[in-house]
Amino acid sequence: MRIVIQSAVDLGLAVRAVRRHSRVRIDDLAATAGVSKQFTQDVEHGKPTIQFGRMLKVLAELGIP
Repeated sequence: MRIVIQSAVDLGLAVRAVRRHSRVRIDDLAATAGVSKQFTQDVEHGKPTIQFGRMLKVLAELGIP
């Protein structure tokens, strides 16, 4: 699946879609990615000021290149 990301909101929507499609709970994703549940929620809601390195951990955990 190919998604064009043009904003933090677009990225958040993509992360949420992949997580839900994979049937992964948000707290389980946070734990396996080594980030907090709040951080994961911030990502999914498109918060524009998240830490990039931690975002990459979430993406890697979901298998998003």
